[in-house]
Amino acid sequence: MNTFDQNLISSSVIIHDLIEDYNVQSMDFVTRLPSWICQCLSDLNIQLHYVDAADELEFNEYRCEIPDGCKNIKTVIIDKHRAEFTTNPAPIVADNESYIPLAVSFPVGHLAIEHAVFDLSELHRDTKYLYSINGNYLNLNVCKGRLGLIYSKLPFILDSVLKINVPLIPNNDILKEAIKNFVMIRMLQRGYKHHTFNLKENNPYTNVAMMYDNNKIKVRNACNRLTKDKRDDCTRSLLNFFNLKNHYIN
Repeated sequence: MNTFDQNLISSSVIIHDLIEDYNVQSMDFVTRLPSWICQCLSDLNIQLHYVDAADELEFNEYRCEIPDGCKNIKTVIIDKHRAEFTTNPAPIVADNESYIPLAVSFPVGHLAIEHAVFDLSELHRDTKYLYSINGNYLNLNVCKGRLGLIYSKLPFILDSVLKINVPLIPNNDILKEAIKNFVMIRMLQRGYKHHTFNLKENNPYTNVAMMYDNNKIKVRNACNRLTKDKRDDCTRSLLNFFNLKNHYIN
């Protein structure tokens, strides 16, 4: 049950409004928009209900990019082994000098003409797979391969026009404007030149960073309101608390 007053809509409406209202001439940033919108929701501390998800991802150079909107990583599976979390995973390095074969043969018997084969493959099942989290990446102790990831994430939906998955957001005009400002900040930080907006002038009408900061508190208050049922529950809890308090005092 969602305890917040939230009518969720696709954040793609912000992308289209951004292009039209801000007269954006470049589409090079489109694939980064879902990640930027998620960053904005996190920065504004917008409380949303997350959904469970599972993905199979490729990794290389001992690291794997975390999917957009990921909130909580539950399980990492590498080569059918459940990886354990650590702060600094040491790489698993192949050492030819200490290589352990899958099976070895030893001479047995009085004349040592017979051989017994010992299977050592069981030793390889104790290998520990480790991972740590560094920003938007998983650091692993395996160089490359594929991993399974079970995690919680923001609810996403496919935009049929842009052909990308975008997060769902509360249908709030103040939040929409804040996300547009946040996205424009990221674009300007990456060298995009806009005819009106910038990050240098001390003007709240042209500096999108100032516009964004001015709306932060308004957005948090507008989007994190409880539903009527939840507010009634909180009121009853407070009344019961004060009634019990007065009962013990008297």
